[in-house]
Amino acid sequence: MLDAPHIELAELNECIVVMKDFGEVPTALLPEKSIVIANSENTQQLERLELLGQRVISCGKSGRDTLSYTSLTYDGIVISLNREITAFSGKKIQPLEIPVKFNTAPDNVYDIIAYTALRLILDDYDSEIGLLY
Repeated sequence: MLDAPHIELAELNECIVVMKDFGEVPTALLPEKSIVIANSENTQQLERLELLGQRVISCGKSGRDTLSYTSLTYDGIVISLNREITAFSGKKIQPLEIPVKFNTAPDNVYDIIAYTALRLILDDYDSEIGLLY
């Protein structure tokens, strides 16, 4: 995991890039098997990623997003996977709802949705998410 203002690619065959809320889009092409997790509210970011031909998992408030949420309270959120995605392992993950609890309401819901998308892509079977699919 790397938090960087830009990406310099070494010899990578695949990678997952989690875009910051309004971060800059990579200028270099990512490896073919890359997945980019991006905030759907940043339309410029999404348009640029589309032009680059990147595989994008959009996260936001809309049912059109790959991941969105169906409820949000002070102590939890229910995140919805709205369409099938393919994990890095090749496993197909069907639409489902994922309850996520927290101690204090987050400043940014995108961060929680993006982190959940990352856990799904990585086949996080050793967690409560793994029990759901």
